[in-house]
Amino acid sequence: MSNNLEKIGINIICNKDFHTQLLTIPSLTEKDHIILFSKSGRTREILEILKNGIKYKIPITLITSNLNCGYEKYL
Repeated sequence: MSNNLEKIGINIICNKDFHTQLLTIPSLTEKDHIILFSKSGRTREILEILKNGIKYKIPITLITSNLNCGYEKYL
């Protein structure tokens, strides 16, 4: 997905490492967007990124197969 976004001219940062992701969030602005992929949507890492993204008012999209992941409590 990151390659396709780059092809259409969207600047992208793609981090697979959780700790690097957390370090990147404070440098983002409200014009940026976080896209998360998670099967359960309930892992400690996903929930921590959600909390930090919301703290810095970064728009977030969570793509998960779990309709009951419970992310609503972080909104």
